[in-house]
Amino acid sequence: MKVHTGAETPSQQVVADANRTVEVTDARGRKLKLRQPQFADEFRIVAVVGAELAQNQVYMGMLNPLLFITEIDGVVQPFPSSKIAVDSLINTAGREGFVAAFSGIQEHFGGQLEGFEEQVKNGPGTPA
Repeated sequence: MKVHTGAETPSQQVVADANRTVEVTDARGRKLKLRQPQFADEFRIVAVVGAELAQNQVYMGMLNPLLFITEIDGVVQPFPSSKIAVDSLINTAGREGFVAAFSGIQEHFGGQLEGFEEQVKNGPGTPA
């Protein structure tokens, strides 16, 4: 007979970490729920945006924080499965959602986009 001590097993901890969400508020007052995309999703997005955009580091760097958004004001934002869905996510989140997601990732997910800020600031087409 196994007695549950209340402590999580290593497997339970991995699952809990993978499903962890945080909520941030953007400049428009919207509540955004963030969750780190699954590893397989990171591969799928390359197929979704196509080879040319997938090679564009600035585009992918700007898209990545938006891929953490799972809800905006309680409305589920599914992981994009088409280029139209990617564009819809970009438009729905807007600049304010992007900034809130980027800040939330740095604060709650260990700064996984290290160096991204400089890349975006110095990238072609980035407004001054």
